[in-house]
Amino acid sequence: MNTRLCTALCAISLLCAGCAGAPASSQTSDASTSNAAVSINDAASSKGSQTDEWSVMEAEIVELDGNYCIIEPVEGSWELSSSDKISIPADEIEGSRDPQIGDKVIVKYDGCILESYPAQLGNTQSISLVE
Repeated sequence: MNTRLCTALCAISLLCAGCAGAPASSQTSDASTSNAAVSINDAASSKGSQTDEWSVMEAEIVELDGNYCIIEPVEGSWELSSSDKISIPADEIEGSRDPQIGDKVIVKYDGCILESYPAQLGNTQSISLVE
């Protein structure tokens, strides 16, 4: 009985470790989302996709509240099944202008969505305005 309990706990620990994110040394930059706004074509091709180390989400800004923005994942993205609203830091949004309600953003993150409301993301690599 103790062996089964130990095996079950080990399995749960391994599953939970998936949200820990990639180590900083293995994080790589992607030209479509680093230090610049992305085009709408880049956004359409990245909707709900995953790279080797990062998940990519397209979302719309629905609320602005000082230091944070509330975004809503676009229809059809798997993130929408986790939460309809996600909080992101406003100062991490890259683009040629200040973000506004209704703007689309591309978020590159570690794939972990924290179970709060609004939800929060584990680690983000970049958040870019779609131009």
